[in-house]
Amino acid sequence: MKQGRTIALVAASALVVAGATTVALAWPKDETTASAKFYDPPVAAEPPGDAEPVAEVDAAGAGTTPVTSKALKPARATTRPVSLAPRDTKAASTELPEKATDPFSMVSITWTDPKDRPTGDVEVRTRSAKSGQWSGWQTLETEEAQAPQGAEAKGVRGGTGGIWVGESNAVAARVANTAGPLPKGLQLNLIDPGTAAPAAPKSKSGGQGGAAVPLPAYKTRAQWGADETLVKDPPEYGSAVKVFWVHHTAGSNTYACADAPKIIRSILTDQVKNRGWNDLGYNFMVDKCGVLYEGRKGGLDRPVIGAHTYGFNTDTSAVAVLGDYRTIGVPEVVKTVIARVAAAKLAQYNLGTLGSSQVRLGVNDNNKFPRREGDLITFPRISGHMDAVITECPGTQLYGQLPSIRTLAGGADGTLVLRAPTGGVANSGYYYVKNSVTMNWATTTPAGELSGFDVLVDGRVASSVGPEARSAPVTGLAPGVRKVQIRSQRTDGSSGLTPGANITADVAPPVFNPKLNVVLRNSTVSTSAVPMSATWKVTDNVKLGSIRMTQPSVVAFGGATTSYALTGKPGTARTYQMRAVDMPGNAAITTVARTPMLLADSTSTRSGTWTSKANSNYLNGRSMYAGAKGAKLTWSFTGTAAGVVVNKTTATGTFDVYVDGKKKAGVNTKGKSTLYRQMVWSSTLSNGKHTVQLVKTNTAGVFIDDLVYLK
Repeated sequence: MKQGRTIALVAASALVVAGATTVALAWPKDETTASAKFYDPPVAAEPPGDAEPVAEVDAAGAGTTPVTSKALKPARATTRPVSLAPRDTKAASTELPEKATDPFSMVSITWTDPKDRPTGDVEVRTRSAKSGQWSGWQTLETEEAQAPQGAEAKGVRGGTGGIWVGESNAVAARVANTAGPLPKGLQLNLIDPGTAAPAAPKSKSGGQGGAAVPLPAYKTRAQWGADETLVKDPPEYGSAVKVFWVHHTAGSNTYACADAPKIIRSILTDQVKNRGWNDLGYNFMVDKCGVLYEGRKGGLDRPVIGAHTYGFNTDTSAVAVLGDYRTIGVPEVVKTVIARVAAAKLAQYNLGTLGSSQVRLGVNDNNKFPRREGDLITFPRISGHMDAVITECPGTQLYGQLPSIRTLAGGADGTLVLRAPTGGVANSGYYYVKNSVTMNWATTTPAGELSGFDVLVDGRVASSVGPEARSAPVTGLAPGVRKVQIRSQRTDGSSGLTPGANITADVAPPVFNPKLNVVLRNSTVSTSAVPMSATWKVTDNVKLGSIRMTQPSVVAFGGATTSYALTGKPGTARTYQMRAVDMPGNAAITTVARTPMLLADSTSTRSGTWTSKANSNYLNGRSMYAGAKGAKLTWSFTGTAAGVVVNKTTATGTFDVYVDGKKKAGVNTKGKSTLYRQMVWSSTLSNGKHTVQLVKTNTAGVFIDDLVYLK
């Protein structure tokens, strides 16, 4: 097979004249880099039925030992250097005029600094070698939505990706509507992907080495002609595949499916030679005929870190569909392949296809998540590129097909997959039950090929059902996290096994400790409303579901809330009740009854000089006043809490509070303004008979209104 090569068209200088950028361009003497992205001139598409047959490959063996293709030979000599001057130094665009070249099939534009992107529209047009017709201007995307991270990101170049144009022999390029100087190192890359790939090695039969969900058939890197000499560094690995990304490559959809290997070889060459990446960015690629291709090397049974979804390359995997799916969706055969690949990769790490996973952000400058590197972001397990990055990829129509792809992935051909269980509560990726659950599953294996299903709990058979069953109850689950699986038994003696579903079983109710209590709250008191607070603390050995007050009114609270402000009517008894329910549905209730009471100042026992003061703002219209130090006022009552109500002024003084003969607090009634009926001290007491005494401690007068207590 002949090796692809790139002709580089380099910006020699850039000038800013009257606000417009112009550039002098020159053909370099020797360039061997390559390039990619897909636009095809108008030629008839090859019908899907004409696609090359794909041999079955054993995924357990693929990638564990790198497969090297035959040596590739240069397809053509490098184009001779030709200097080109700009047409108009005052034009509103930077343009490379139409120029005849040696044949090529792919075009991209790159520059030195990935962050120094062109401000205008980067466009190319090409001439078909078959028809001699020029294409229209094609816009290349300049966003950094796909790029490597970590060590692989060092020294990489910025770029547009490439456009597949089919065999062409002339090119023109421009940066239109630019607002400033062009990036340094601007380079137009023309790629010839080479001729036919070498003969494919003998394929292995079977699926993915005992995995619950096998990969569909695919072409290996050797089969599509990967030039393994381009890949210099060994692959890097994450810990799992938690999210599976769906991409498209953009460009045209009129390519012939037989040309898909050429397109992929061109992408590999562009991303390595022109962009500076270590290997192809995607883990998988699929053409419009549904033919699947192995992408980045490293082993399809391992969590290979790619360069496909900027910021989220680690612990994820990705497939790219060749073509543009902004205005049309992918065919059903492509949907099925995507679903089966996603199901297989997620199942390797015991993950279903319908849930969500958290992935750690790997960069600081992702354009959709301007957060700090290391933040956890939640995605559906099968997601589109635009979920993670501001981009049009994978196209509006393909993105709209993701829900049906997720559904297909849940029952991909030949697979056994779990559906959501019933009989409990799902929350944040966990499933909670008391001690029983109904497990649900799906399979496309014909019932005639099945002899039945086993339900396994922590690896042991809990029950067995017939081949027609798609659900089964599981009872008597021991407390704790139980791993529940479904195993199919086939008539040929083989079996399938789902990933484990972690079911949390628990029959213990939440615990109130301390239990609900109602206490006095320092605030303004009236003859119709005494300020109080409900206090509590509740815990659960699994996870709390809901906490609410159910009496005297219904109020819901978050799990961290431990108090609630309320009021009570003096002399009116009320019952207060709290109910806590954990995720499995176990409930606990705590109840307390309280009656707020007002003891007028006139009911107190007094020593020293006290004077009764009348004012409509006082409780019951009267208050006791003392100006001499040492004056005492005492109440006796039976209850669970007590509080002292005073009238504050800018000149009032202080007193000490004694409860049952022991000093509890010193109180200053001086305020910034006059405030009536203020509870300035309160305390929770043991339920019983108590004495509260106030002792005047300075010569500034005090107004004592009433004593409040709870019984």
